[in-house]
This record gives sequence, C-alpha cells and structure tokens, in this order.
Amino acid sequence: MLGLGKTITKESYVSPSVAEYNSTVYLEFDGVNEYGELLTSDKETFMDAVGVTGGTMSFWVRSSDFYSSTNNQYSYMMGQYFLSFPNVKGFYIGTRNDAGTNRIFIYRADLNIMTSTFTRWSDFKTTGADHLTDDTWHHIAVVMKPFGSSWRTVLYVDGATASLTTFGGAANASNTATPAASGMNMTIARYNNIYDQFDLNEVAFWNSELSASEISYIYNQGLTGFDFTQNVGDYTSASDLYSWYQMGEKDETESIEPDSSGNSRDMTLYNTPSRLTH
Repeated sequence: MLGLGKTITKESYVSPSVAEYNSTVYLEFDGVNEYGELLTSDKETFMDAVGVTGGTMSFWVRSSDFYSSTNNQYSYMMGQYFLSFPNVKGFYIGTRNDAGTNRIFIYRADLNIMTSTFTRWSDFKTTGADHLTDDTWHHIAVVMKPFGSSWRTVLYVDGATASLTTFGGAANASNTATPAASGMNMTIARYNNIYDQFDLNEVAFWNSELSASEISYIYNQGLTGFDFTQNVGDYTSASDLYSWYQMGEKDETESIEPDSSGNSRDMTLYNTPSRLTH
C-alpha cells in the first residue's frame, strides 16, 4: 500500500539519467471525453499478452479526483469490456470508494449470457487506504501469473507490494484455461460513457512476470523512466516487452500514441488529450 515506497512529487522530482533515455512529457485526460484505446486495429491487448505464461502492466498516474464521494463508486484507470454474443469479457484496474476508504481494485471476468456461466480470473481490492487523489505521481504495476492450479494477481504501488483481498465473489480461476481474451479492446480513462480525469505516463506491458526487484527498479527511475527496450540495472526483461507508450513524448500525430517497443501496437487517442511537460 502507499507509504511503503517513496513518494515523488512534480515539484521535488529530480530526473535521473538512465540508458541515455529521458522522457519529459505526459498525457492529461480531462474527464469529459478524452481517452485512449489500446490496439484497436489488430485487437491485441494486455490480456492477449498474458497467454499461458502470465504478464505485467506498469504505468505512472496522478489525480486529484479519483476518490468519488459515493460509496461503491468506481473510477477507471484502464480496462474495458468486449461483447461477442454470447460472451462478455471484462478487465479493469481502477479505484473504488469502499465505505469511505479509497482502494485500488483489479477485476477480470468472463460471462456467457446463454449458459449464465460466470468466471472470475481476478477480483481484488487493496486492504488499506490508497490516497491516489493527492495530486502526486504514483507508480502502479500489476502482475498476472499462473500459480499451481490457479491464477494469481499481484499489485505493486510505488515499488512495493500491496495487500489485497477479494470482493464480490471468488477470485483466481482454475488454471485449466488462461485469462487471455482475443478481441477485447482496452481503454484508458473510459468505461462506457464514464470518463476519468488524470495524468498518465510511461505505460508498458510485458508478456512475462516481472520480478519484484525489476518493478522496484522501474519505480526508482522515476517519472522520466528509461528505455524499456534495453536491459539495465535490475531490469532484465527487455526481450519480453509487449508494448510501450511513452504518453506524449513522440508527438507524431494528435490521434496516435505510438508503440515504442518496436512491436507496432499503437494506441489511438480520442478528443486530443493534452501533452504537457513535467
């Protein structure tokens, strides 16, 4: 949970120099109609990357209004559903007002409408308060991996593991199938017609489980990050990089956030999120 790692503010942060890479730009989503959609052209998403071996997601986020005033109200950082009748698939990472406590939640489930078969792959919330509304940059990493006969989900906040508990039902489905979902579009800052306001930087996906030391290393490099395509320090998973979005650093067009991994899985931006400098 927050407090286990150091906190980086936009006023106090001093940029490191790692692998000759330095990112100074981030994207600001307005909470009105701006959002990003991952990989809409070929339908390959993080869930496709997870496959049978597990995967990792990493990003920096800053907000002043994640914490909604209504109990059980959600704010969505990343995720979306996909409907291909009769199947509905969903995966979300966001925050939740849990009886007055702000918690991070991770949710992934499949529903077959015809048979009413419902499978939860992950269904977690943090056990402690996570103050993501302090207008301070925080690093989030999520690992999904096979573990024995089930899947496991691990959440890192500011470089340290966060304690999780299930909510809304069972979690970690049987490992007889994988949680991958071909065709499931993933969005940033949007759920249906609900949009969320926050800043985002250095979004990356790997088709392997990053170690705790790798995630801690990524966090300790700070907002400006480093070149994920190169192994450096404790980071050794460059060959497993699935997609990487520097979020505004490469201003190629107003509607495309290019995939800097070299794997051509570009993100589409809608309604022109602002490109701002740290």
